[in-house]
Amino acid sequence: MKFSRPSSATIIRICLVGLPLGLFLMGVVAMLLIPHQPGHAVQGRMIRKPPRQLMRTDLDLTAIAKRHVLTLASEIGPRSFESFANLESARFYLLSTLGQSNLGYPVREQRYTVKEQTFSNVEAELTGKRWPREIIVIGAHYDTISTTPGADDNASGVASMLTLAELFAGNPQGRTIRFVAFTNEEPPWFQTPDMGSLRYAKDLHAKGEKVVAMLSLESIGYFSDQPGSQHYPPPLDQLYPATGNFVAVVGSPQNTRLVDFVHAAMRYSGAIPVEKGAFPPQTPGVGWSDHWSFWESGFPAIMLTGTAPFRNPNYHQPTDTATTLDCERLARTTGAVRQAIEALANTPNLGW
Repeated sequence: MKFSRPSSATIIRICLVGLPLGLFLMGVVAMLLIPHQPGHAVQGRMIRKPPRQLMRTDLDLTAIAKRHVLTLASEIGPRSFESFANLESARFYLLSTLGQSNLGYPVREQRYTVKEQTFSNVEAELTGKRWPREIIVIGAHYDTISTTPGADDNASGVASMLTLAELFAGNPQGRTIRFVAFTNEEPPWFQTPDMGSLRYAKDLHAKGEKVVAMLSLESIGYFSDQPGSQHYPPPLDQLYPATGNFVAVVGSPQNTRLVDFVHAAMRYSGAIPVEKGAFPPQTPGVGWSDHWSFWESGFPAIMLTGTAPFRNPNYHQPTDTATTLDCERLARTTGAVRQAIEALANTPNLGW
């Protein structure tokens, strides 16, 4: 085939079209290759590390997390309507830990009765200094199914929530923070009117309270560095790592900005690898915790999770014991969540 030399006009047209396209592609490549610099832009703002005085670096987070996990999963054990005395023991432990004699929070219970058993959500509040009517909910369910001590599901989430409450105790932020332990997340109550978090979220909605973000801490204590230890339903298996050494920030498409914001803050902490995703609620696993209740009530909410059955072989089994957890990485996850909470609590005009 014979090629002819292009005319001058053709060369000029190629330059006018190709040069901007080439610069754009070079920019994309550069963004992928350049290491992350301090701070992450989210919705036009830069998340930076919070002032050092907000940190409680004197606390051994690993020891605190391990103590809570051992109390709930080893000393108390299964916590459900079928082991109601244990569920009550967990409730008393939450009240004691959060209340005036220990962490010093004003504690409120939301109690409700189902089939002659009275269940309780336990709430501790840290009133905000700048925007006290805007609320961030940090929640974790403390119940289990009847056949498991529930170390990962969900003593790990409760341990993180209690550790965060200790970190923030006596140190108000811009917005109000509520630390809430929910009852009846597990079957047969899951996604029914008697699910504890749904009762709580509907009560907030009825009162007209302004929840700007809800973070559900769900099964965040089991990690593995073994290749192939992480699984997903298709097509997610093509998008995410196959090693279960990370924490996932999960939300629905309506909560994409909140997902991005929290992911950026947690990732910048450098404490633990963090992945993110915003998927339709019907995607397996996406709505499997207390954040679903807040979606149902019209509030922005996400789940922070180790993906439970997609990683942990002990999920809903008698083998979900404290000895299977990595409390050091649970503590590192808690440190990353702390940074996300501080960013959420002190950033003006979140405006999801």
